[in-house]
Amino acid sequence: MAALVEPREWTWADALSSKGKAAPLIVVLGRLAGPGNLGTILRSAEAFGADAVLSLPGTVSAWNPKAVRASAGSVFRLPVLTPGRRRIASAACAWLA
Repeated sequence: MAALVEPREWTWADALSSKGKAAPLIVVLGRLAGPGNLGTILRSAEAFGADAVLSLPGTVSAWNPKAVRASAGSVFRLPVLTPGRRRIASAACAWLA
């Protein structure tokens, strides 16, 4: 049996909904090249209660087959945001204002 699924498009609202906690826990990844390492970080982030993962430009795709396998399904349950450089800059400016 095989299935073709489209990954969910996560939003900042998904990442910032801290589920009753004082502040959301967001793991930030920058220039991570190993897909197995990314999958392991996703799995660990979910286990430790992270609300989201922010994957900066230059980081391997969370949908790389090795990353999906290493995440043990966490990639489907944990919001993984992959904004572009402009989006990051505008969000940072808005947050600092």
